[in-house]
Amino acid sequence: MKLLRFIFGMVWLMLLTVTHTSAQHKTNMWFRVAIDQSINHRWKTSYELHHRRQSSLHHENPLQASLLYAVRPWVHYSLNHSVQISASPIAYYHQLPLLMKDGSSGTHHVNELRSTLGLTVHHPLGKRFTLKERTLWEYRNFDNNTESIRSRFKLGIEYKIRPSWYVTLHEETMLNLYHSEQPMHFDQERLNLNIRKVMNKHLELEMEFAHIIRNIPSAENHLKESNLLLHLNFKI
Repeated sequence: MKLLRFIFGMVWLMLLTVTHTSAQHKTNMWFRVAIDQSINHRWKTSYELHHRRQSSLHHENPLQASLLYAVRPWVHYSLNHSVQISASPIAYYHQLPLLMKDGSSGTHHVNELRSTLGLTVHHPLGKRFTLKERTLWEYRNFDNNTESIRSRFKLGIEYKIRPSWYVTLHEETMLNLYHSEQPMHFDQERLNLNIRKVMNKHLELEMEFAHIIRNIPSAENHLKESNLLLHLNFKI
């Protein structure tokens, strides 16, 4: 019951935040469920299910319509306590059309296959702070015969409030290094505030606010989003 109350409380807080901050922004709600399985002290696998919902531009309801469904498996290898190599051989993403100001669709349905290789490094700074950096390289293949290679670099600082509570502020920049239809260009900029609660050795909950500046090729200006994320991480 405590777990259910905590989850409902987080969702209510996210919806309340959106209602009061989204009048001039497009808002989304992102949900992710991850199942992590440790093979030994170095190897770990993870399976992620993603669902995102959206509002039309300047609308207050972030649950108005579906935006994305995705399945993404991972394999992680830890070189030591601070360095981890990650690979997602293939992931499937299905993105629905973006809703614009009048509720009309600004894009089309898109299916994507994605392969990812990444490196994560943690730098402990005393007993409570940890500097975190992550670099990803993604090969993306879309159903309209478009291909791209995208780099992602994330840098953040985590603060341990209590043994089971953590707060992280991080920034992530994404660049399309190669695109079959466009020269190298900016893709996204993300600024995130994450709150993580370790419920027990098998379950973690995360609530996150993300401000995103997104490049839309068909639009004259960058699209600004306020996104609220809820993650459930199961460990077996």
